[in-house]
Amino acid sequence: SQFHFLHLKSSTRVPELTNCFEGTSYYNSVKSRKINCRSHLKKHEEIRLMGEHSRQTVIPPRVLPNQSLEKPSVAKSHVDSIIARIGSIRSKIESDCVTVKVFANHFPLDIYTTTTLEHDMVGELKHSWDAHVAIHSETISASSSDAAKYQTAFEEILLDVTWFRSKIENYSLSALNAVHDEEMNCHQDAHCILQMQNLIPTATKSDLAKIAVDPTIIARFNPMVNLESRKSLRSSILTWLRLCVYEDKLTRLISLSKSASTDELLRELHTETVWDTDENPAWLVFEVENMLQIRQVQYTVAKHLIDHPGDVMQLNMGTGKTRVILPMLVMHWSLKNRDKIIRINFLSALLNEAYSYFHQILTASMLGIRLYTIPFCRDIKLDENSMATMRNAIDCCREEGGVVLVAPEHRLSLELNCKELFYQDRCVATDLYNFIN
Repeated sequence: SQFHFLHLKSSTRVPELTNCFEGTSYYNSVKSRKINCRSHLKKHEEIRLMGEHSRQTVIPPRVLPNQSLEKPSVAKSHVDSIIARIGSIRSKIESDCVTVKVFANHFPLDIYTTTTLEHDMVGELKHSWDAHVAIHSETISASSSDAAKYQTAFEEILLDVTWFRSKIENYSLSALNAVHDEEMNCHQDAHCILQMQNLIPTATKSDLAKIAVDPTIIARFNPMVNLESRKSLRSSILTWLRLCVYEDKLTRLISLSKSASTDELLRELHTETVWDTDENPAWLVFEVENMLQIRQVQYTVAKHLIDHPGDVMQLNMGTGKTRVILPMLVMHWSLKNRDKIIRINFLSALLNEAYSYFHQILTASMLGIRLYTIPFCRDIKLDENSMATMRNAIDCCREEGGVVLVAPEHRLSLELNCKELFYQDRCVATDLYNFIN
């Protein structure tokens, strides 16, 4: 590990440069395009393993991007029709529900108080209860019809969604893996030969999700697609992702209708996508990968924090603060603003669990957002070499749009160590001060 010196236990594994023969072979293969782009290392991986970046001398292939794609048979209007059909079922279920208002004015706790402290606590509870009753009465919803009768309707919609999703999925993969205008493009034969040699990768469904976030990836699979068709293809991929989200949603609705839970069914039906998928494609990929749908309140909180940095918002436990809202914020700032580094503060007791979760949904995902930790303590002795290593890692984090997870004691230990170094090594102390700030 790069940060082996931050661990008090001595590590026997120290990063070393790759064997020069292996590095030379890799450089030559990249320069002459003799390996698949999936086998390429990232810039900082090359620098860390071999000491320098290899792609500075790579000349991009010269092709004629004049291929025009046919219009897809599935468009955004099909997704809108699916949403309308789900909404009509929701209206029917709501009309079948009978709302019963229960006026409970009696304080539910009958406690005999013996001390002043008990009297004050019960008085506060009663005051809170009276305020609650004055604002609104408790509401109980009882269904006059069985929720299971809507199972067939959901299954019919699911069949249509699956067919639409399969249709546009095949269209998108075909657009990336095949050259259709053979007479208009002289590079078609060469492109097919490179595909058979596995020098040009074959696009898969995970590649479609990556293209939704970064459309420049299209050139890796089919550089002959013109710019207008690339925009159309990305729009089709976004439609495919939305259909994947509603395919998972309908599966949940069928399961809830089988359990005859009207309240849970309505809660799922009321969950809608109220944000712009064209502006936030990474959130759409996040929904597909984790088989969920971002709720309106979760988007409202995330949008407010994005528009008003520094604000503090409070939500109840179990509303998706750590599992949904925080990843949304990380994806937004990581992919759209790489001038600053994202730092997330966790309590030390939660740091390992948070790192494991974020590694699963952000790093080991189609987004590939890297995580960094700096487990610093005051017993660590810093020198110029260790400071250079930490600074290079943070620079790498900034360029790659990574995220730094820290505990308060790690950050405070760095600040205290900086003050101590001012009396020992002012040069290293100044470097550490710039690193912290």
